Amino acid sequence: MLRIYYNNEVKYLTIFKNDNNPNVIKIIDNGEGPVIRRNRNNGQPLIKKYIVLENAPYRELADFIIYTQSGLGEFKSKAFFYKIVKAIQSIHQKGICHRDIKMENILLTENFIPKIGDFGNAAENKTNLDSYFRSIPYAAPELLKFIPYEGFAADVFSLGVTLIYLTFYFPGFTQASKKCEFYKKIIQNDRESYLTMIKPFINEELSEEFKDLYFKMVAVKPKDRPSIQEILDHPWFKSYLEMNDEQKKNLDDQIKTEFEGRIDKIKDRITQEIEESNIKSEDIITKSFNEEYNYFKPDLKPKKVLENFDMSFCIKIKGSVDPCKFMNHF
Repeated sequence: MLRIYYNNEVKYLTIFKNDNNPNVIKIIDNGEGPVIRRNRNNGQPLIKKYIVLENAPYRELADFIIYTQSGLGEFKSKAFFYKIVKAIQSIHQKGICHRDIKMENILLTENFIPKIGDFGNAAENKTNLDSYFRSIPYAAPELLKFIPYEGFAADVFSLGVTLIYLTFYFPGFTQASKKCEFYKKIIQNDRESYLTMIKPFINEELSEEFKDLYFKMVAVKPKDRPSIQEILDHPWFKSYLEMNDEQKKNLDDQIKTEFEGRIDKIKDRITQEIEESNIKSEDIITKSFNEEYNYFKPDLKPKKVLENFDMSFCIKIKGSVDPCKFMNHF
């Protein structure tokens, strides 16, 4: 983890250490370990820094949706997504925007309780943020245009993408620009054409409440997107909020059973991914500096290679799943 991301993680995780929201991951400890090795280019020591988080043994929500190619459907998604939004509400109430909301950053406990993690890109919210950390499929249009943006509104957009992906194993669009035929319909405010286009990818009829909430969350203009509180108050959640505690617990148990039934389906995929990643990491360490730079795909190459920047080390410790890999067929 690069220094800037590490420092951000520690800074914002510490803020939430004593927060009572059960859906924000908690930090237990952090610090520095021994020198791993020395930078191959300038001999500077590479020191292992660590962060210890509360246990989330089932990794990322993305594993249970993408690897199994199956969403939760509206009924179960409603309960699960409500917890995610409550976590973001807690984050926003402290004046912080997450800036990297996606299924890969929603971790799962042993009871499949969602926990928001990865605060490496978080920042104090402003209306003119100009650092463009983004995961393309989840990024709001203003980030793709590299114009100043408001963090809370950008988070809401990413939540909208997460909502449809979680519910139907369909991201809604590949990116929020005219380059994507799906999102182009949203830009044109042609909702009927959009719904017709996505119908083959949706395995159930969308409720009117779902459609209303989704279109508002992924609106082109930030001012047209709802606040977190407006999302929580939306009629789509009405049936869930009207449940008593026992009914909510039963629904949570159904979601747990659903996820437990998917474990075997993803176990081999995860093992294979780790093995392939380790092989690539070991291979890249043997390459020269120029070979390391050429290893990156064109869209992932740093715009400017810093002098003495040891990319092999960065690749070695990179551990997230790129959602673009799984969306090429949409």
